[in-house]
Amino acid sequence: MNNRHVMTGIPPLPIPCHNLLKLQTALPPMPDTPTFSTPPSDALYTPGLHPGLHLLSDPGPAWHKARSGTITSLTLSETPEIRARWETELRRIARHRHFDSVIELNTRPALFEDARFIRTFTALNNRWFMNGAGGGRLMTKYGRSYKSEYPGADFNADLRQHYEQAQANAEPVPIWSGDITGLDFALDARNLHNYYHFMKETFCNLCLLAEIDGFSGQINIHCPGAEPSGFITRYLDALFPELAGRVRFQGEPAHYDRVLGAFTPDYYLFQAPPGAIPPLDPLIGRRLQWDPTLPNADVMKTLSMNAYSRSLRLLRERALRAIEGQDFPHLPKRFWVGRAVEGKRARTVEAEPKIIAGLQKRGFEVIYFEKLSPLEQIALMARAEVMVSYHGAGFTNLLYAHPQAHVIELGTLQSGVLRWSDFMGFAHAAGCTYTVAVADYDYDGPEALPPLRGGTLHPVAISDTGIAQLMAHIDAL
Repeated sequence: MNNRHVMTGIPPLPIPCHNLLKLQTALPPMPDTPTFSTPPSDALYTPGLHPGLHLLSDPGPAWHKARSGTITSLTLSETPEIRARWETELRRIARHRHFDSVIELNTRPALFEDARFIRTFTALNNRWFMNGAGGGRLMTKYGRSYKSEYPGADFNADLRQHYEQAQANAEPVPIWSGDITGLDFALDARNLHNYYHFMKETFCNLCLLAEIDGFSGQINIHCPGAEPSGFITRYLDALFPELAGRVRFQGEPAHYDRVLGAFTPDYYLFQAPPGAIPPLDPLIGRRLQWDPTLPNADVMKTLSMNAYSRSLRLLRERALRAIEGQDFPHLPKRFWVGRAVEGKRARTVEAEPKIIAGLQKRGFEVIYFEKLSPLEQIALMARAEVMVSYHGAGFTNLLYAHPQAHVIELGTLQSGVLRWSDFMGFAHAAGCTYTVAVADYDYDGPEALPPLRGGTLHPVAISDTGIAQLMAHIDAL
C-alpha cells in the first residue's frame, strides 16, 4: 500500500465569528494540565512560523518513496454480515486509502526551545506541538475538548483554516547553528507498558542519537507513571548499550529552555509552505479521500497505511546488526506465537489447540515472545518463513521480519477495521508479506455483532471450516 499528497499555499480565510473573542485576547502561559479552550490558530504550533523548533542540519526532503511490504487479507468468517462488511472495507481501502507508493517520513533530530512535556503531549512556545504519535494523541484530545467548548463550531473547518494559514505564512524550518553541548534529549511516551506503542512511538527515536555529533547529555522519557516495564530495560541493554545509565524515565509536567528531540514531519506535511517539501499529488489516486489541509483522524489513518518513520528503519537496521555473527539454531522458522501473560491483556482463542495441531502437522512450533530475549525475538523474525498468531502487540516484531517472511494475523472485523493500519508500517519497513485473516467474534452479547467501537476489543472465534481455510492458505505458501 502506498500514497502521497501535495501542499498548496492558500491565503488565510476569514476568522469564524465564534472565534473572534478568543483571538482578541493574548494566550496565557500554557498550564501544566492540558486545556484546549482556544481555536486551532491560537493553540497549535507551526514549524517555521512560531519560534521554538530548529533542525540540527539540512535534513533533505521531508519524505521519499520507499519499498513496501505486501499487504493482503484472508476472510475466514462464516458470518455473512461480517464477510460482506469486510469486503466493503477492503474496497474502500483500495479506492480511498491507497497511495501509489509507500513513503518514508524523514524523522530527524531537532532542537526545541521553551518545550513542555504535559501528560503524553508536547508543547513549544506555549502552543501544542503536532509531532509524531504525540500529535495524534493531541488531535484526539483536542477535537473532543474543542467540540465541548464550542458546541456550534465546525472543528474540521476551523482546523482546516489553521493549516491553510500555516501553509500561506510559514517559512522553511530553520537550521540551528549554535552550541548544543550538554543539552539533554527528551521524548514523550503514551505509556511504559505497551510494547507496540513504546517501540513504535518512542524507543525507535533513540536511533537518532547516533546522528548528533558530540551528544553527551541525558535521555529523558516523559510519561505519566514513570516506572518502565521490564521489556524496555531489556531492549535498552540489548540494542543501546552505549546509553547505559543515561536513560531516565521522568514524570510530567516538565519544562526545558532548550532540549534535543525527534521531529517527525507527519503533521508538517499539512503545514509546510509551498516548495518546502516534495509534492504528494503524484502519489495520490484520483479517488483518494485526502485533504492537504485537514490532518484529522481519518486522513492520518490513511497516512499511517502508506508511510512509516525513518526511525523505524534505523531501529530495524540496528537490531539486525546486533544479531550479526550469532547463531540461533534453537529458533524455529515456522511458528505460532502464543501469549504468556494473563489478566486483562490476555487475548486467547478458544480454538487455539486445534489451530496448533494443524500447524504442527506442517512443521510449526509454538513460541512465546515473552519468554525470549530481545536478540532472540529479533533473530526469530529475521529467520522466519511463516509466523501465525492472533491480534496483539507481538506483531510489532514484524519490523525485524525477513523480506520473504509471511506473517499472518488472526483477527476479527473489529481489529481489521480499527487496528490493521497499526502494523502496516512495520511490514513496509521490513518488506515482508503481512496478511490479516478476519474470522468471527467470541461474543455472546445482546446484539448479533458487537459494535466496532466502544473500548472493548473482542477475541477471535474460528470454526473448523475457518481453520481448514487457514491451513489451506498456509499450504499454498
